[in-house]
Amino acid sequence: MLQGGSQALRAGPFRERAQEFVRHLRSRGYTANTIRVKLQFLAEMSRWSVRRHAAVFDEVRLGEFLRDPRHRYRTTRGVRATGLQVIQFLRAKGDLPPAAPPARPGRASQIESEYAVYLREERGVAEGTVAVYLRMVHPFVIEYLGGGRRRAKLDAAGVIRFVLSHASSVSPRYAKLRVTALRSFLRFAYLQGTTKVDFGAAVPTVPNWRLASLPRFISATDVLRLVRSCDRRTHGGRRDHAILLLLARLGLRAGEVAHLKLEDIDWDLGELIVHGKGQHQDRIPLPSDVGRALADYIRRDRPRCESRTVIIRLQAPLGGLQGMGIASIVKRAIERVGLQTPSAGAHLLRHSLATDLLRRGSSIPEIAELLRHRSPETTMLYAKVDLAALRRVPPPWPA
Repeated sequence: MLQGGSQALRAGPFRERAQEFVRHLRSRGYTANTIRVKLQFLAEMSRWSVRRHAAVFDEVRLGEFLRDPRHRYRTTRGVRATGLQVIQFLRAKGDLPPAAPPARPGRASQIESEYAVYLREERGVAEGTVAVYLRMVHPFVIEYLGGGRRRAKLDAAGVIRFVLSHASSVSPRYAKLRVTALRSFLRFAYLQGTTKVDFGAAVPTVPNWRLASLPRFISATDVLRLVRSCDRRTHGGRRDHAILLLLARLGLRAGEVAHLKLEDIDWDLGELIVHGKGQHQDRIPLPSDVGRALADYIRRDRPRCESRTVIIRLQAPLGGLQGMGIASIVKRAIERVGLQTPSAGAHLLRHSLATDLLRRGSSIPEIAELLRHRSPETTMLYAKVDLAALRRVPPPWPA
């Protein structure tokens, strides 16, 4: 299928991969009309490359192509998207060298790169956490270790001043995460010899006690309303119904649902393998209603694609949803039902499950096992919502 590309694709830098690229687009769920439009864009890029005698087409060439006033697609956003898409495809095939990482100011970039290696190899930190920690410490590295002439003096007072200036406008939980990342970085900087003093001890503590707040939850009746709000006559409705059941019945986190793969479902034993925090894996029972919803979605609605994740996007490019996509499904269900909830993310259903189990007589250890908490203290938060049990506690003897 090269009707949209004609002779141009047979002469340019894409000639050897054009047919494969078409098959790739089909496997990602693009319609025939969208593929035709993309091939038209690709043909224009190919003609431009031939005129410029460009043997390869990468990000630099794409930028030049988009700036060239002589081609007719210069104002179309779809051209840029198609260009980046074909570049990624060619790079995956080995036709292009790896993309150069975005450069930050010299010394700061080197320090952050070394810190990332330290987190991965020495501390065994997950890739997502590495990205968060780098984002948290980047302003500090630029301000105190960047190597510029206006670099601030690094001492204990400067560390405290930095934390106070960056923690005043964010929530206690976010501020606590920032100081944790900063303390980790300063310990690394001392071990690597970047600083002569371990300034980690100078990082102030953020008062954010773990059990000071109440879990955000809704009633079991409202959870049922959310699950039943999905239109199971449609492809998307059956998919979302399975997602909401995974969250509401098993207490999975959004990321755990997003990372669930086809091979993680043991249909014979009725179990799921859950990829949790800290690269932990757990086998948990698969309730019959959740299993039926998953099987119904996989058999009837899950499109065939390269991804092995269970939950797939409804529109091209086909692939797995991210955690934010899972959370948005919960938010849409809340809006559909018209509920007033304390929060609108996927964790709302996890909290609601634990709260309901506690009120129905489940013990804290049982709930901790279901939610796969590594520390029993984490589960103690839910004891505060069992008002019936708290009322049975005798009041203090009057003085």
